[in-house]
Amino acid sequence: MLCSTGHLDPDAEGERSDKDGNRFQFCRNAWMGSPSKAGTTGKEARWPSLMKHYSPTDYVNWLEEYKVRQKAGLEARKIVASFSKRFFSEHVPCNGFSDIENLEGPEIFFEDELVCILNMEGRKALTWKYYAKKILYYLRQQKILNNLKAFLQQPDDYESYLEGAVYIDQYCNPLSDISLKDIQAQIDSIVELVCKTLRGINSRHPSLAFKAGESSMIMEIELQSQVLDAMNHVLYDQLKFKGNRMDYYNALNLYMHQVLIRRTGIPISMSLLYLTIARQLGVPLEPVNFPSHFLLRWCQGAEGTTLDIFDYIYIDAFGKGKQLTVKECEYLIGQHVTAALYGVVNVKKVLQRMVGNLLSLGKREGIDQSYQLLRDSLDLYLAMYPDQVQLLLLQARLYFHLGIWPEKAGDAPFGQQKALSALPDRV
Repeated sequence: MLCSTGHLDPDAEGERSDKDGNRFQFCRNAWMGSPSKAGTTGKEARWPSLMKHYSPTDYVNWLEEYKVRQKAGLEARKIVASFSKRFFSEHVPCNGFSDIENLEGPEIFFEDELVCILNMEGRKALTWKYYAKKILYYLRQQKILNNLKAFLQQPDDYESYLEGAVYIDQYCNPLSDISLKDIQAQIDSIVELVCKTLRGINSRHPSLAFKAGESSMIMEIELQSQVLDAMNHVLYDQLKFKGNRMDYYNALNLYMHQVLIRRTGIPISMSLLYLTIARQLGVPLEPVNFPSHFLLRWCQGAEGTTLDIFDYIYIDAFGKGKQLTVKECEYLIGQHVTAALYGVVNVKKVLQRMVGNLLSLGKREGIDQSYQLLRDSLDLYLAMYPDQVQLLLLQARLYFHLGIWPEKAGDAPFGQQKALSALPDRV
């Protein structure tokens, strides 16, 4: 029958025998979900997060997909049930997730069943929901951390600052539906608004001819200036983006999806947004790891000449795109700095600063908290710089405090175990 061999084609259903037709309809309804009382249908009702994994043009053996998804669902419920029997503390030991790491079958099906458990109505199965959430958190973080480590292996000239920032966002918010594709789509919509404004300034501007995904750069300073003027108008006047001075020390200011939703952030997150838009429109801005206030720089010198710090204009995306001289940059932070601090930094250094900010915020958490932000930021920092002994010791103390020290220490790489062994018996 067609259900077990390929596409589900409702128009061909009448050509099969009644037996095959019944089996086809059962398979189709089981996968897609039966009509609800409100008259709606769809995978969302039964298996909520699978829609995005299929394309209308895909050739899919739906019966086999259904069997695999059903098996994964049963396995997920079995593991969640075992967690509720084995663990009674707030924190699951690290080795408690060993069963999950050995799962067979597509991980998306297992995750989808956990989402189903979390979406159960009312106050049903609260214990199951509690552990399903922890398992889903762990699974997604492991996957994101692996993606981040692979990303960090890219050569230094790989300058996808936004991609790195999204990995940080995802890791700290693993239960949220955050993707580079969605964030890029939101930025693309801002780029379209900038192009509309730019068209009013210069209808023949070369940036207007750029296609999505192109990385062309405009060399003429006057044309670059027109792009920045249009950007400032759209971002700060039209869309009302602004630096968050009232709630500066809030982790949400560092998550790119929240910066776009709330239209506010701190210097580094606002700079990454500004940088991404500018580069898509052909303006080669560069990140500057300026002390106390992250900046961007815009070259004013001729290509091929020897440049110094005075050949750049510095842009404060936190301050509505204000353009600064070297002296004004020093006024901004109230101190003189060396020329080296006006230099451009690579992706890894930018991410280090973002995670360092999160780490500082994590240390501010009260003693009644789960220290989740501190735990997440330590994981991220050590993924980039695994030999930071002071942070390894801080992580060890934290896990000891939370009661999951032995397993965490045992799971650490050999170099980290040497650092952990330096801890005193009592912390």
